[in-house]
Amino acid sequence: MSVFVRHRPKEDTDMSGTGSDDRVDKKKDLVDFAAESESDLTNSVKFLSLTSKSFGLSEDTPQTDLIGCYAYRQTNGFCVRANTIGAYFESCKQMPRLISKFLPAKKKDTLLNMPDSTTIKAKSQVGTDCMLGDSVIIGEKVSIKKSVVGKHCKIGDKVKITNSVIMEHVTIQDSCNISNCIIADSANIGDKCDLSNCIIGQNQSIPTMSKHTNEVVSNLSQMMEVSLE
Repeated sequence: MSVFVRHRPKEDTDMSGTGSDDRVDKKKDLVDFAAESESDLTNSVKFLSLTSKSFGLSEDTPQTDLIGCYAYRQTNGFCVRANTIGAYFESCKQMPRLISKFLPAKKKDTLLNMPDSTTIKAKSQVGTDCMLGDSVIIGEKVSIKKSVVGKHCKIGDKVKITNSVIMEHVTIQDSCNISNCIIADSANIGDKCDLSNCIIGQNQSIPTMSKHTNEVVSNLSQMMEVSLE
């Protein structure tokens, strides 16, 4: 896979002035920076680095880059860009099918995507297209399909979760229906809630029997955090 950096003509890589930041088109997307050769990669990295020729010009302190731009050329493996909520949502859903490459094989009667610390009660179903974090507790008659559930989540009885990303320490009470949603850390979903195509922010509490479709329920003064552990 090629590293996405911008190709610039050779004459444009001269770092004159106090910096090159003003010359970068901020409206371009990552794909517009695709490098086709090693020289493209080198020139683009130099161009995108903020450098001042008048900074550090002395015998004791040579010229120094103020801000450096670095690139890594990936030759194999899995790489995804998650710079928007939608892209993050889709990338999370890709992980279950790739998990076998990162984790050792388990016994045939256990799910590869389910840690030993997970508790699943009777008559519940978790699809092979799902991934569960550590210490997840799942109640009775629960159905989870095409979804990712983070660490320390509690899923009540008769809950249906489809095509969703549930982050860490989330509590979903009994008889809820969750479809095409992102639920952020430490959210609490009351009994018999119906959520479709929604984003639920951190620490949000959804009252019992609430119905939300195509909505964002979040604190506008707080940004959504994503754990990288």
